Amino acid sequence: MSSLSSHCTKTAVPIITLLTDFGTSDSYVAQMKGVLLTACSTCQLIDITHQIPPQDILSGSRILAEAALRFPPGTIHIAVVDPGVGTDRPIIAVALAGHQFVLPDNGLLSHLLSQHPLDCAVQVTNVPLAQPSISCTFHGRDIIAPAAAHLALGGKLSDLGPATQRLHRCQLPTPERLSDGIGWHCPIIAVDHYGNLALGSCQELLSQIRQSLRVEVETACSVRQPAIVVDTYGQQAAGQLIMLVDSQCRLELAQVNGSALKLLKVKSGDFMKIWPVLGICP
Repeated sequence: MSSLSSHCTKTAVPIITLLTDFGTSDSYVAQMKGVLLTACSTCQLIDITHQIPPQDILSGSRILAEAALRFPPGTIHIAVVDPGVGTDRPIIAVALAGHQFVLPDNGLLSHLLSQHPLDCAVQVTNVPLAQPSISCTFHGRDIIAPAAAHLALGGKLSDLGPATQRLHRCQLPTPERLSDGIGWHCPIIAVDHYGNLALGSCQELLSQIRQSLRVEVETACSVRQPAIVVDTYGQQAAGQLIMLVDSQCRLELAQVNGSALKLLKVKSGDFMKIWPVLGICP
């Protein structure tokens, strides 16, 4: 990890993204944006999402990793999924892969840290722009947003507090071999808007699927059944269960023009069994 003198390339107009579990029916997101714009009126605010399931740190970590590095280098990312707000859990500011992040140290960086080395990190103990009265239940507004605004105005990471190296990481769900040595026990890590199931993946399993023409799948609520391995959805007829490597390089189980979620009666966090089948489809 490099020294605190490390810095990110600045964008011409400061870009700040926001990811939270706040939803949009309350004033919480607007309050954070108001603090950011009051401190840095020129910044561009981009919502990644505010629909993370409440207190679901792993989902927040996954979506942050999928989206953050698609933005220009120098972007500042705020992430607030914070069931420990007001406790002694730290708030951190981090430089990673040319970007900066301000967030609670509760595992929200787990997916990114599994893919990219950490450049530097500080524990946020001093925020020049902090709100005069800090709520015990809204650190996103009163500490995290001001810290991000400080960075957007050209402030240094090191201004925010002392260096830290031990960041909290969540254990990421991964597939495991079944006792038969052929099949896999795979976690369902996400369900998208279409009812497609994103599965925990590893290189060995991805390689096996790419060499297979079909797989067989089984859940706690469904019998063992075939799914055709394809490159994209339009290669099979409507209603067909298919498996592919999705745009995030994960295994995905889908039903063409339908919902694998409804078909298989599963949810995110459930597990399913997968057996790659080599050879010609019947």
